Amino acid sequence: MNISSHEVGDTAYYEPERRSVYHYKGARWFLVNAATPGKQATDARDTVEGWHVGLQQWACGHKGVNNLQGTWKDAEDGHLSGNPIAQGSVDSTVAVHVRVKPGETQAAYYWIAVGTNFEEVTRINRSVRHRGPWSFLDRTAAYWKLWLASHRPDFADLPGDIVRLYQLSLLVIRTQVDNDGAIIAANDSDIASAVRDTYSYMWPRDGALVAHRVLVALPGRVYTQADGGALPDAAVPRSRIVGRVAVPVAVADRLRAVFRIGRMALRTLRRRLA
Repeated sequence: MNISSHEVGDTAYYEPERRSVYHYKGARWFLVNAATPGKQATDARDTVEGWHVGLQQWACGHKGVNNLQGTWKDAEDGHLSGNPIAQGSVDSTVAVHVRVKPGETQAAYYWIAVGTNFEEVTRINRSVRHRGPWSFLDRTAAYWKLWLASHRPDFADLPGDIVRLYQLSLLVIRTQVDNDGAIIAANDSDIASAVRDTYSYMWPRDGALVAHRVLVALPGRVYTQADGGALPDAAVPRSRIVGRVAVPVAVADRLRAVFRIGRMALRTLRRRLA
């Protein structure tokens, strides 16, 4: 990790009480942990039944300095050194072990808790340990399935693959629009390794193109909750339905605002090129 976009001043360390690895710098904390089948006597009493929570091997070390490539090199022989702490330009590698018999399968879970301090990430880890990581995965999947079902138009006799493409498109668009309305240009990482940059910005031109297509594809007035618009989750206090797609109020408003800004920018560009 390069916390806060640079490698200076990071710390990685193994914490034995929770059998997890922490990375931190300032108000940015990350906790790495895992779960494997078979609860053990060393597990906390409130650990989800039938599962052992905790890393079984770890290594914290330096990377990118003194020709060091990182702790992943330590994993090539199948055994990690157990070095407990490193400061500066650091990384970590962790391991869990699962025995799998021929013809069988086994599951192991791995998670990273993110927060602003030790207490916050530790609290998240405690919740995962208590409820089981699959409960969060199931809850997330159920939410988005309900979200899609709540905005299901009449597909009539459209083929199933077209319907799935429509639903996937909704999910992709929604994940690229934050709750304040910014439409991200792209979250690909192709240029990160080449020029150390990303496309994860809100650019008026790109946002305008997406907003325009959304507004064209979803005609109709904007409904609020007061108009009877059903929300996928009552815990979301402010939401509107654009056509048949529920989005936060800020997103619905800024789709139009970003489109207007982008249209003005395009007009200015055309005048300068004329």
